[in-house]
Amino acid sequence: MGSTSVKGRSSDGEEKLAKPAITRSRANSVFNAMRVVSFLIIFVLGTVAVPAQKTDDYSLDLSRRNPDTWFSLLIPKIFGNVERHADVDGGFYSSKSMAINFDYWTNEGTPNFLRNARRQYSRVPFLACPESAIKLTTNRTLIAGRKAVVQSCRQEKTIGGNTFSYLYNVTFPNSKVFDGEQFKDGVFNLTVYYKNPSEQVLANRIIQSIRLFDKQVVK
Repeated sequence: MGSTSVKGRSSDGEEKLAKPAITRSRANSVFNAMRVVSFLIIFVLGTVAVPAQKTDDYSLDLSRRNPDTWFSLLIPKIFGNVERHADVDGGFYSSKSMAINFDYWTNEGTPNFLRNARRQYSRVPFLACPESAIKLTTNRTLIAGRKAVVQSCRQEKTIGGNTFSYLYNVTFPNSKVFDGEQFKDGVFNLTVYYKNPSEQVLANRIIQSIRLFDKQVVK
């Protein structure tokens, strides 16, 4: 259907043509175009208002592991097998985004760098963060009924070629540790190193999951 013109007369009696009326098909086209534009605007605003949530793979799932038969803890499943220290009992798990390090010793087996000039070991808890550390927090607490000292701070550490900016540490200063033959009085430490401060929640979850046993259990 074409457009139509409507005739009319002016106040002085002269005949004039009115403006062409908009056809139905043209009106539908304009309406549909407006709907498309409205949809695009809503889509863009929704995308800006709700940004995609970033999720690190290693924080998605945890599994309980028992690396040395007498204690266990939750570890992200993405980590492989534990790697061992050369100079002290313990080991570590490492990835590009996070590392978990643990070590322990009996009082008699305290490392030399923790002994005084008389070769005596200190009974003061071993703390991972110096007093001058940035964003330092220190809390005495209970984990699974055992006395512990928990620290967090900003401190750089390189493990396996990866540099981390933050750490979350726990030490059990008066616990029973296994020396390969029997349980003796000693110290157990575990530190979680990470790059993003938001991962402190995961680090705390790992530390709170630690369970120390008074006997060996099957892996």
